Amino acid sequence: MRKAAQAKGRRGADAGNRMEGGSGGRRGGKGPGGPTGPKPKRFLDYPRWGKRGVRRWIPSFKQILSVTLLGAASLVGLVSYAYANVTIPDPSKLSALQSNTYYWADGTQMARRGSFYRQNVDLSTVPKAVQNDFLAAENASFWTDSGVDPQGILRAVYHMVQGGEVQSGSTITQQYIKNTRLSQTQSVSRKFDEILMAVKMGSTPQDKITILQGYLNTSYFGRGAYGIEAAAKTYYGVSASQLNPSQGAFLAALVNGPSFYDPAGSDGQGTDAARNLQNATARWTWIMGRLPIDNLLPADQEQQWLAKGFPMPKPIAQDSSKSGYIGYLVDLANNNMLRKGIQQSDLDKGGYQIYTTFDKKSMDEMKAAVDTTFKGQLDPKRTVTDQVKGDSHEGQKYSVDAWMHAGGASVKPGDGAVTAIYGGPDYMKQQFDDADNPGVQVGSTFKAFVLAAALQDGTAAKNAAQGTTSAGGASGSPGGGGISLNSLYNGNNNLVIKNADGSVWTDSVNKTGLKMPNDSGENLGIINLKTAMAQSINTVYVQLGMDVGMNNVKAAAVAAGAGQPGSGVYEATSPTFALGTSHPGPIRMAAAYATFAASGMEADPYEVSRYVLNGQSTSLKSVPHQVFVPGVADSVTAALRGVIQDPKGTGARAKALGWDAAGKTGTTDSKKSAWFVGYTKNLSTAIGLWDQSPSDHSFWPLIGLAGKQDIYGADFPTEIWTAYMQAALNGQSPQTLPTDPHYGSVQNESGVSSPTPSATATPSASTQPPVTHGPTPPTTVGPSQTQTPPPSPTDTCAGLLGCGGLPTPTDTSSSGGPSPTRSSGHLLPPPGG
Repeated sequence: MRKAAQAKGRRGADAGNRMEGGSGGRRGGKGPGGPTGPKPKRFLDYPRWGKRGVRRWIPSFKQILSVTLLGAASLVGLVSYAYANVTIPDPSKLSALQSNTYYWADGTQMARRGSFYRQNVDLSTVPKAVQNDFLAAENASFWTDSGVDPQGILRAVYHMVQGGEVQSGSTITQQYIKNTRLSQTQSVSRKFDEILMAVKMGSTPQDKITILQGYLNTSYFGRGAYGIEAAAKTYYGVSASQLNPSQGAFLAALVNGPSFYDPAGSDGQGTDAARNLQNATARWTWIMGRLPIDNLLPADQEQQWLAKGFPMPKPIAQDSSKSGYIGYLVDLANNNMLRKGIQQSDLDKGGYQIYTTFDKKSMDEMKAAVDTTFKGQLDPKRTVTDQVKGDSHEGQKYSVDAWMHAGGASVKPGDGAVTAIYGGPDYMKQQFDDADNPGVQVGSTFKAFVLAAALQDGTAAKNAAQGTTSAGGASGSPGGGGISLNSLYNGNNNLVIKNADGSVWTDSVNKTGLKMPNDSGENLGIINLKTAMAQSINTVYVQLGMDVGMNNVKAAAVAAGAGQPGSGVYEATSPTFALGTSHPGPIRMAAAYATFAASGMEADPYEVSRYVLNGQSTSLKSVPHQVFVPGVADSVTAALRGVIQDPKGTGARAKALGWDAAGKTGTTDSKKSAWFVGYTKNLSTAIGLWDQSPSDHSFWPLIGLAGKQDIYGADFPTEIWTAYMQAALNGQSPQTLPTDPHYGSVQNESGVSSPTPSATATPSASTQPPVTHGPTPPTTVGPSQTQTPPPSPTDTCAGLLGCGGLPTPTDTSSSGGPSPTRSSGHLLPPPGG
């Protein structure tokens, strides 16, 4: 009864409230106890009118459908807008970076330069079977899909939602975009951009070709290798075009994680190597199995490759640094590229495969010849004093052994390929190259060009000056304008040098004449040109140069390959030009003598045989051409052979080579440089020595080097040349140089009309320097442009920079210093300060 009364009371209260205008009246109501009155006007009936409790908050079917359609339309609009506005940018600079790779003459890798080891190749050069390896491993539907893999994307989203690392889920198209156009960070926004770009890129078959090529060129394969070409070289030592399907399957496995699949280990040092080999083998087997399933390789071929087993890659090869001689070789190769028109900016971008002419065995042998020759003889603490009167360095002490430089080069006759060089002891200690125009004079080795000019042009200059003609036919023909090795000249000491017209030559400044001394100081009488070459008689070859014309001598040197006018071969302004005041450098001297070895066929020296860029090969080999008629060149060879074969020849030590060889020694003023340049039929080599200040690069005397009083071209340079050539030619069949062609006609020096009893005889006095020199107190002489040093038994002009006390051309040109002949590398200040 109490509960009923309470209920009745509540109903009464509610009724009272409604009677008083409470909000719960019949207005909006729809049923017993529900709201009464008309339905309110709202855009969205939510919460739902006329519903009570939870039902008021549950959307109706119409509401759900409307919101779904609106959301879908918004999403489509958003995606359409993003797709329409997304752009495919050019590849980033990072993906375009490549390295330059340098190879020995046998095709093995020598060095690599650049932060990214990458060389892009055209897709057509990659075997189809290798392309298919990557499709089987990464994206079998590549050629037909839209550029995305929906299942892969869902899988990636699932991992992300689970809180794990965002997975790739990427097609080859997406991976290419990631490699080249986007940051490598994993994020939802990056993935969204990647999907849009992938769909937009892969719209045509042609786009697919570009994408696959770009993917193969930009993927990272470990060991610092970016791209299929670098990977093929790194792991198998072949070009991408030479890969087989089995090797390609392993490389395709590496893309998923090099540190997980490289058998060398996760760090390249063997860590996890066993695990990695197991992983790589399993992944390789899986990829090979996918190939026939995806119709990418016939099943029988797959079984053949499986039967051969896992294609184990090469061990990691350490990249050569610039230490030792590698830096010199790379610089020479780069300079060769620049000379051929390649811009430095293009070379810096990388991507070049540069095949050099250098033979590693020959390089090691030349280094060994230098090291062995001086082993135990050089004392870095040994100092000597320059005692040459009037020299700019007179009275100064210097480290004769520590300042020694050696330069060397070998060139193939008739081809021009530079097979070996000696540029210095270590590139990291001395970066300028002593093999390439170091600025040091070549001395009497230049006499070969005097003889070539005389054989080619005879005494045309003298005849023109005197108003007479040669006793023969056309210049350069047998019996014509060219002279003969049997032509006679006065070989006496201290002869007055004359012009071509017979007048006395005088210095244009001091108006004084020139008396040319011989090295031995002896009067050798009338002597033929061949014997004069063997014994390096200065008076003969200076007067011969004056008769033929020094400009013709210069032209002969340039034609032979010793350098271009104004760069290494100076203007012929003085008689002493015939004695080697020029500085072509070892490479150019070896190349010029190679012209004689090839019977007058000159080939410009080159260090790069070809280069490959973007799969296209370009040859840089020289094209040989005839610059001397064979009779001229072979006559020079006959004279230079006498330098070695004549018992009193200055190069007699080179006879120990055991081959038919020709060559010439050279020693310059005050012994500031010593040379031997010689050749066989198949190799020409130049070796030079000099002392040079490390502070100002001035040249100092070699006197006192290794404890010896005097240093000549017949000493250390010939010893090094012989030891190197014996090693370099080992295993080859000896070849014979051309014999004396008895070329030209006998045209004697003015006043020498017929032989005397001593005319053709070899003088009894030997100008051969002694084989050994006893140690003497540390004394030296320095550079002098006016001093005439005492005569000494060598092949030098006793005052090369100032014979007879006259100012003559030195190592400096009219522009004030040397000019580069072959490279844009290190240039030295004018010698002598």
